[in-house]
Amino acid sequence: MIVGPGTISDGPTATKLSDIQDGTPNTIMVVEAAGAGIHWMEPRDLDAQSISYVVNDGTGEGLQSGHSGVVNAVFCDGSARSLSDSMDPEGIRAASTINAGDDASTIDPN
Repeated sequence: MIVGPGTISDGPTATKLSDIQDGTPNTIMVVEAAGAGIHWMEPRDLDAQSISYVVNDGTGEGLQSGHSGVVNAVFCDGSARSLSDSMDPEGIRAASTINAGDDASTIDPN
């Protein structure tokens, strides 16, 4: 889970679905983080203020997967979608927040 100011959780506290101003289909809840050293059952999250929002940037931090060109994400409406490495990192960052005024369709340039 991506946590930090403006995301669905600041770490210790959660957000009610009704507080997600951008809409649940437009807000990222969890992302793949392969190589980050986080076991899927470990209670540790990605820090929204320090990760790169570039898909598979090779750092081992942030949005990383074993899939070429994409990272899978689950949005707050329960939908699972692939985020492409051609997507705007700033748009992905905005989609990780609950009130950036974004629409998830704007993060994909295709």
